[in-house]
Amino acid sequence: MSTINLTANLCVTGGHRQTTSPTYYCHYNTVLQTTHEDMTIPVDIHVYSPPGECLLPDNTIAHIVGRIFGPPSSKVLMDVISIVPYPGDPKADNYEDNIPDDTSVAIWGVGAVISNAEYGADSKMCIFNLAISDYVRDATKSFTLGCIYDGNSVRWNRTPAPNINTVIYVYGLLKDVDEQGNLSIVVDHVALNLGSGTIAGRGGGGPDRGDKGSHRRRKFTAAAVDEYRADDVNRREDTSLPAAHSPSNETMSSAGYDSSNLMTRSADL
Repeated sequence: MSTINLTANLCVTGGHRQTTSPTYYCHYNTVLQTTHEDMTIPVDIHVYSPPGECLLPDNTIAHIVGRIFGPPSSKVLMDVISIVPYPGDPKADNYEDNIPDDTSVAIWGVGAVISNAEYGADSKMCIFNLAISDYVRDATKSFTLGCIYDGNSVRWNRTPAPNINTVIYVYGLLKDVDEQGNLSIVVDHVALNLGSGTIAGRGGGGPDRGDKGSHRRRKFTAAAVDEYRADDVNRREDTSLPAAHSPSNETMSSAGYDSSNLMTRSADL
């Protein structure tokens, strides 16, 4: 079991269409920005595009989520899961004014630890490698992902280094490429010793409907709305469906039951 995903705001260019009957794709070029200003990593983006869909103009910025294959010292291949272009004219001088000032690249995935942890000269940086893979360009492709615990942060003081040959989940931001040319991330979250018995939790609640006092629905909110849950229950209680059988007082009396006593007992319980 393994998977690897990436998300970032990326600037795309060089769009061209590829047709593999009966499927249609578009390819774009972009780069991943690292923590080093003078280092970028080239990426070939591969995204499904129905017939008739227009190519994105050069220098369009989009929020992209995708599966990746990052071989050492080579171009990263990305199969897009979701791409949302930011509105506006990429040729306009003020195009980036309303785009979040965030060039970080987030990477998360599940893989097997293939190296013992190494520590930096100051013993504060814990470094290990993951063998990780995903389905990219019509085949499962594997590569090595370098992972770093930033020992300068107290949050990692009690977190042990993962054992070799164990399966773990990591989330972090792209740092750079290591000496072997592998993508390297600074870990922000880790789940150790994943097993077949791991069950993902299910979050509660549903999407917010926005401000009830306004006719315009808000796109983002930070508060849960209890009314939504009540409305959601009411929608599921479809009157066209047969009602759940509930014995009437008359039926219960004919069977020798005293409904008033039953109600009293229920209240006492």
